[in-house]
Amino acid sequence: MNMNLEWYFANITDEESAAAFLREKGVFHRERSCLSCHHQMQLGSRRPNGSPQWKCANKACGARMSARTGTWFEGDNAGLM
Repeated sequence: MNMNLEWYFANITDEESAAAFLREKGVFHRERSCLSCHHQMQLGSRRPNGSPQWKCANKACGARMSARTGTWFEGDNAGLM
C-alpha cells in the first residue's frame, strides 16, 4: 500500500480510526491477556477522555487497562489525532 500524508489525513479521521491504524501497524496490541486472571481481554470500551481501553472478558474479574499500556504511548495523555 502506498501511504503518504495525503492518504493518512484522508483515512485517519478520529481516535478510533487512529487506534485501528496503530493496531494494524503493530504499534498497539491486537490482543491482550488480563494481568490479573489471564483471560482474554476485549478492546472497545471507551474511557471518559475518548481513548480506547481493554476490558477483561471474565465478568468475575472485569479488569481494565488503557490501550496505550505497554506501548510507547504509555503515560502520554495527548490524543492520537
